[in-house]
Amino acid sequence: MSTPSPRIKALVVCLGNICRSPMGEAVLRDTAKKRGIDIVVDSCGTSAYHIGEDPDDRYAENERSREKKIE
Repeated sequence: MSTPSPRIKALVVCLGNICRSPMGEAVLRDTAKKRGIDIVVDSCGTSAYHIGEDPDDRYAENERSREKKIE
């Protein structure tokens, strides 16, 4: 009996986690899905500047226009 391959985990990091890292997370998740790669993706920021804030409006609009899932 073979064991399933380990799941890949990736963390995308930027300063505030409201634009670059969530965008990277969405792009990585979408690309992996299209290629059939089993991956867990998350994003975070290195500072507390934007705790609890929604993604930057420009980022969110860009991702919606590209049909990426913002989580």
